[in-house]
Amino acid sequence: MSNDTNPEKNVPKAPKNAMVDENTPMRRVRFLVINPNDFLMLFQKGMVFSKRTQIMDGVPEDAQVINMNVDHIRGGIILVVQSETYDEVPMTVMPPVQHISIKWGVEGATKKKKK
Repeated sequence: MSNDTNPEKNVPKAPKNAMVDENTPMRRVRFLVINPNDFLMLFQKGMVFSKRTQIMDGVPEDAQVINMNVDHIRGGIILVVQSETYDEVPMTVMPPVQHISIKWGVEGATKKKKK
């Protein structure tokens, strides 16, 4: 995995002249890119929730994973996610890419002092 600060650098893009016409099937999908180390930590550390907690921003409630791959160029795990809230994209066009980060803990939170 690269330590490059720009994950979009040297990433292949969909061709601008992709064939799209009125017969092209549409889909409501996005590519969600997740850092492999964050993903692995979910399994190493586990997570315990006492209340409803959101660990990722921008993933709709109705999201369903329809495919998953490792992308060595972006240095991430790619989830192809479908949701009714996403804009329709022709099947011949690459879906939008959304980078997801996992939030570990609450910013500014401190541990309770033992008495």
